[in-house]
Order: sequence, then structure tokens, then C-alpha cells
Amino acid sequence: MARLAGLLLIAFATVASGCASTPSSQQTPPPTSTGPLPAAACDAPAKMPDLGAEHIDSLTYAYPQHPATSGPHYPVWIKPPPQVFATYLPETRAVHNLEHGYVVVYYSLGPDAPLPADILTVLTASITGERKVLMAPYRPLPEGKALAFAAWDELQLCGPTVTAAEARSALDKFIAAFREGPLAPEAKSP
Repeated sequence: MARLAGLLLIAFATVASGCASTPSSQQTPPPTSTGPLPAAACDAPAKMPDLGAEHIDSLTYAYPQHPATSGPHYPVWIKPPPQVFATYLPETRAVHNLEHGYVVVYYSLGPDAPLPADILTVLTASITGERKVLMAPYRPLPEGKALAFAAWDELQLCGPTVTAAEARSALDKFIAAFREGPLAPEAKSP
């Protein structure tokens, strides 16, 4: 029994010393605390619930999500030009555009998270001439958000810390993924 205890003690000492003598290239560095990671400027695109595509006779409707990505909408959609609006759009008409495969870019003018002018300039330039893309101010964007990209049943939100380059990159990817997307009921119509 004493011999077994002695062998276990030697084995334990060997394992412990072997761990200490592992070459440094194989050692895992200790974790470092660098504080919280910075928040992403834009959330990932999110699949939203489909609220149908019924036509209604009103320019107003109380959508359960903001901005709306589907649901009852006015039968007359917004035909460009212009593509960039300085005033709020009737949401029931914008939803009709989404039904036709459009991407609608909404930006905040609100005091809590206004989108900086340089970003508006970059987005305006990138949207102008794009097929099936509109841009307009929107209220109320979700709290702490300054920019939203909407397509039928798809939504991506960006915070007020988004840079012009990040906003442009996110918009380009959103357009490529969701313009005339398969979820839009009338994506291939004008």
C-alpha cells in the first residue's frame, strides 16, 4: 500500500512538473480582460413575422412592429422618382413597395439617435440610380437605432455610432440579399 501511494505521488509530481515545463509555444496564454467588446454598429438582418399582404383603403394602419416589413397596405405604391425623400412616407404605401421586392431605407431625425449628415449624404449617393430602393425619414425607429433597412419580412437596424462606410457596406449587402427576395409576394413585378 505504501508503495502504491509512493507511485501515485511520483506520478502526480511528474504530471505537475511536466505541465510546468511545457514549451511556451504550446502553452495557452492566460485570458486577459480588455473590457466589453464594442457593440456592432449594425445588427444582423432579422427575419420578421409575415403579417400578410391584404390591401386596405386607408393610408394609416397600426403595425405591430416598427418599421413594418409586411402586413395590410394601401393598394397604391410609391413609384420613383424621387428615390430619396426628405419627408415621412405613408407606411402603408411603403409596405406595398416591399411587397414588390423593394428595399426601403429609413433614417432617424429624432433627438435620441439622429443619423449624421455625412451618412445621409453617402447613402443618398449610393441609392440614387439603384433599382427598387427608396429612402426616407421614419419615426419611431426602435430606441437607440438611427438607421433601418427593410425588405419584405426582413429588417436590419443600425445604431447612431454607425460610420458612413459601415452603413454603405451594410446597405450594399442588404440590397444584394433581399431586393426582389423570394419572400416578397410580387417581387418580380415593377
